[in-house]
Amino acid sequence: ERMNRILVEMARCMLYHEGIDKKWWGEAVNTSAWIINRIPNTVTVKTPYEIVYQKKPQLKNLKVFGALGSGRIPDEERRKLDDKAFKCRFLGYEDDVKGYRVVNVATGQVKIVRTVKFMETTSTGDFMSEEATCFLSVTPLLSTAA
Repeated sequence: ERMNRILVEMARCMLYHEGIDKKWWGEAVNTSAWIINRIPNTVTVKTPYEIVYQKKPQLKNLKVFGALGSGRIPDEERRKLDDKAFKCRFLGYEDDVKGYRVVNVATGQVKIVRTVKFMETTSTGDFMSEEATCFLSVTPLLSTAA
């Protein structure tokens, strides 16, 4: 029961941090479990991943839950003048597949995408709105020098 509490608390924090609707709680719990399995245990000083697979986990693909991204649309799924990418949000990881679980912001469809670029430093607070997917909105500062 303690581990369930840890997973739910982690998921709650991830949902709250990005202002994500509670309907995505399952994705948040799965991502929490993925992370927990790669954190060292105080007793064994090894991660659960190390104990099972006998090797250290690779953390270079660790991403911020809910991060805005741009996922590549494969050549065979588009025509010459179609978009080459779609706006998405990071949901988690997929076991045994080199790719990320993302949700297409325009359609709400969950996909596994290998080629995607995330903007992990931006947080919008509105998970699925089109306005929230603008990567950077720069407001010029006006100088009032007299």
